[in-house]
Amino acid sequence: MPGTGEPGCIPGTNGCPVSVTPFSVGSSCILCTAGPRGYPGPVGSPGRDGRDGRDAVAIVTANEGVGAGGIPPLTGGPTQYGRPPSNTTGAVYVRWGHSECPAKSALIYTGVTAGPTYGGAGNGANQLCLPKEGPIYDEPVAGVGPSRAYLYGVEYQIDAFPTRNDRLWHDVPCAVCKAPSRFAHLVVPGRNECPSSEWTLEYGGYLMAERSHTSHRRSMYICVDREMQTVDRAHGDATLRGLLNLVEGRCSVSGGGIPCGPYIDGYELTCAVCTQ
Repeated sequence: MPGTGEPGCIPGTNGCPVSVTPFSVGSSCILCTAGPRGYPGPVGSPGRDGRDGRDAVAIVTANEGVGAGGIPPLTGGPTQYGRPPSNTTGAVYVRWGHSECPAKSALIYTGVTAGPTYGGAGNGANQLCLPKEGPIYDEPVAGVGPSRAYLYGVEYQIDAFPTRNDRLWHDVPCAVCKAPSRFAHLVVPGRNECPSSEWTLEYGGYLMAERSHTSHRRSMYICVDREMQTVDRAHGDATLRGLLNLVEGRCSVSGGGIPCGPYIDGYELTCAVCTQ
């Protein structure tokens, strides 16, 4: 076919161009052959910053190696699977028994420890760190409501522990802290150090909770800083308070308790708060 490349080819297919006739529109030639390249133009102004990228996603093909559980082994490094997610917020934790944060962490707010009364039924079971600067109410109703849960201050109840007996009946401070660039938060019961050097020790102390007694209600076990700082104020009504007591391990060689050997029956248990 004339004007279509090789003889016998079909116009429009690969290697067989369509024969066209150039034409003009005004001063422009349409479908004309390209002329010689012109001189480079001036450098343009810088463009705007682009948007943040999305998290990388690993794409696994059928012929890639598969590890245990059907998960492909991460052998390609960060260039193949993307870098691990960065953390710009930090792990948040409460430092019970202290009004400040460790030097490696930032203070979010300081407060006082609050919870249910030691012998009251109902209410919550956990302790809270109430901001010391005061609450912000939203449409409160004056007076004590009969169908409400109640929140009280928490005091130390420590005796027969010579180095901390002077904390008896003192209120417990607290601080909410943020560990920058760390995202995991771990409380280790029974040890006042972290599991490995990969973890950062924020503080060590003692496990504490409501005492084991028929007139006391259950509470959470919390890790209280070994300094056991206090809030200075007068001791009030003995019934309007929560209490924190040291926790002892009870072991049994015949079962039923925690394992004897590493744990000693009747010893007060320590704890650690770690971040990574």
